[in-house]
Amino acid sequence: GNFWIFSSEWTVKITWNDNSDNENGFRIYKEGSLLATRAANKTSFTDQFNVGLILADVSYHYSVSSFNDYGESVLKGVNVTECPH
Repeated sequence: GNFWIFSSEWTVKITWNDNSDNENGFRIYKEGSLLATRAANKTSFTDQFNVGLILADVSYHYSVSSFNDYGESVLKGVNVTECPH
């Protein structure tokens, strides 16, 4: 028989406010797992990934923390713009 694969590339732009002046950088988490680290004073990150066939609503939870030599801040939710291609 025939075999079909459906896939779609997604781009999610994540933004946050930089409210401190002593961070070494920011850590971006997706579904609770570390996704990326950004340098100090950066306030955005773009996550691009492929998604297979979607039969129901899909959502992803992103959060960001700042860190410095003394540790990491509490995780905060971020503004997300989802853009399926």
